[in-house]
Amino acid sequence: MRHGSAANFHFVFIVDRSGSMGMFGRMELAKEALALFIRSLPKDSKFSIISFGSRHQVMVDDTQSSVLTLTDESKREALSQIQSFKPTLGGTNILGPLRYAQEKLTSGLQKRIFLLTDGQVDDAQLTIAQAQRHNDSCRVFSFGLGSECDKYLVVQVANAGRGTSTIVRDSDANLNGLVILALATAMEPSLRNTTFGFSLDSMSKPLEVYRNTLISATKLMTEAEFENLEFFFKTEADGD
Repeated sequence: MRHGSAANFHFVFIVDRSGSMGMFGRMELAKEALALFIRSLPKDSKFSIISFGSRHQVMVDDTQSSVLTLTDESKREALSQIQSFKPTLGGTNILGPLRYAQEKLTSGLQKRIFLLTDGQVDDAQLTIAQAQRHNDSCRVFSFGLGSECDKYLVVQVANAGRGTSTIVRDSDANLNGLVILALATAMEPSLRNTTFGFSLDSMSKPLEVYRNTLISATKLMTEAEFENLEFFFKTEADGD
């Protein structure tokens, strides 16, 4: 597949509207980030917006389609609906909307899923497993909203979904840059199952490595060990 063109992808935005998002301005942060994503999409991009709490709601157009095409009109409508979002959908069930995005939304395109949440769930391991289940065709990029978000869930969902994770601090002044970077990364090819280390029996955990990603390894060693230093690197090319 040719990467780098938005025409290759269906962008799906899953935004948390649970009760906990009402604290510390997280809902406003989520709305700002989501609006930035929509404004940053190229014209004619395919996109969907799912908001969730204990249940999920899918934004549809006049024909009741949940797969939208970005035009001036659909952008205005989407931004208007985003501004009406409130943290009134109850508890936090990420699993349901994630599964819906992966299995029910059909466009014939590779999906790039962006999850915006404070990450406070009881079924973290089930959610992580679901992200991994379809990661060849549905990458998951997570945005942890607020300094108190569940960083473990945010990072592990992205790792399982072969995407990247971003922690957005409260009132982060660089939100625009974070959104643009995540969107650009989502359209890039990657190296999957990348491991590295100083010996074959002490390799790192497998990582998804995108362009301009900094990876590092450290080891304390004697001068003699340093003189015979070897570094091992294994990876697989992105096949989608």
